[in-house]
Amino acid sequence: MNTYHITVGTYGTRLHGGQAPTVALPQNRVGDPFVSFDPSLWLWRRDSMIQEPTYLTEEQRLFLEGVISNICERGGWLLHHFACQRDHFHLLLSSESDPKQIRRWVKTWFTQALNEKFGKKKWFADYGSTKWINDENYYQAVVEYILQQRASG
Repeated sequence: MNTYHITVGTYGTRLHGGQAPTVALPQNRVGDPFVSFDPSLWLWRRDSMIQEPTYLTEEQRLFLEGVISNICERGGWLLHHFACQRDHFHLLLSSESDPKQIRRWVKTWFTQALNEKFGKKKWFADYGSTKWINDENYYQAVVEYILQQRASG
């Protein structure tokens, strides 16, 4: 069974060209450079949005923390840790499934649950990060990072 660190941002909160770091799709490997600050790129991305950026409320974040176990059970994945911030979430789990498919299903099932409880909208960015955890030191570093994210929530 493989272990993955999956990170997904909320819709429109981290656009290419903005001050917050982002990576281009062909990149997203350790050590790859971030997309440079570019106000015209950021404005173009912002003007292309279909709604305002999505920032999760405390109630919505707690709701996601409450449903993540059922979602992992539904997918047949072993949940290790989960942390949800206003503009992203981190998920550490183990599975034989493809991590990009897991990310897609988690976003789909989270969206369905959020839409049912809070009303329909675009909740998450189109993409996200999926990192394979290949050794114990890396695993422990990810656990610490996710626990820090939970504490700062």
